[in-house]
Amino acid sequence: MSLQETLEITDQNLNELPPSQRRGKIHYGDIKTNQAKSKSINSLWAQSNTIVKKTYKEILESDIKVQNQFKEYVLLVKKLKDSFELRSELEPIFQLVIYLDTKTDLDIEEINEIRKTEYPQDYIIGGEVNQEHKVLTLYRGNFGMIKLPFSFFKSNAVNSPDFSKFKVIDGGLSVQLGDYEASAYNILYPRDPDYRKRLNKQRKKEDKTFGACLFRARAILGVNQDDFPGIDRKTISRIENNEVERILNITKLKILARLGITEEKLMGY
Repeated sequence: MSLQETLEITDQNLNELPPSQRRGKIHYGDIKTNQAKSKSINSLWAQSNTIVKKTYKEILESDIKVQNQFKEYVLLVKKLKDSFELRSELEPIFQLVIYLDTKTDLDIEEINEIRKTEYPQDYIIGGEVNQEHKVLTLYRGNFGMIKLPFSFFKSNAVNSPDFSKFKVIDGGLSVQLGDYEASAYNILYPRDPDYRKRLNKQRKKEDKTFGACLFRARAILGVNQDDFPGIDRKTISRIENNEVERILNITKLKILARLGITEEKLMGY
């Protein structure tokens, strides 16, 4: 079993719980991503309500020390007609309980693949619609959770969101609400500062404009934005963010003089 895979609970391995005894085999999230502040999470997968009930019984019959170990785990449950029966009892035991509907959410194989990626939190694996409170809860590939009011999803010229027809599509990169679609990017970028910071940093790294090269050159040479004689910090910031349509030649010369490099050298950063 891969380190990123979820352990499926079966009748055969149920007596091997608590899973902490098998931590080396089912430990999740071995990929270290400091920028994303990922944390290792263990997870269990139950395909039937019978297994859920047996697991719950097994945990209750364990001592308190063993019971507490399950608080490190996420429990994934296949959403069935009677699968919510023990929800209120299960939620205090586990770190998180996620119900997955095979018709609307990703299946366990897709989730396992996402968990192997460098940034699993960039994907949506499932969700729950609360029509009463008009809230859509989305579960991310790192088992993070994001709650969005229905009003977050704005109608466009063609379609309006239909929350009764929620579905995760494109392998977790988009959410469908009837004929309306929203990408994971458009959902996460305005709501997750870590996601936004990482993408902006990556864009600047790939961007070969004068401003982006200046940003990288400053970082490498240890020059602050307010260290340019005759140019204020806000102007340097606007140049680096490509907010200046045409940079005056005299401004460029002042920047290059302060850095002590030619424009050709700057554009190589």
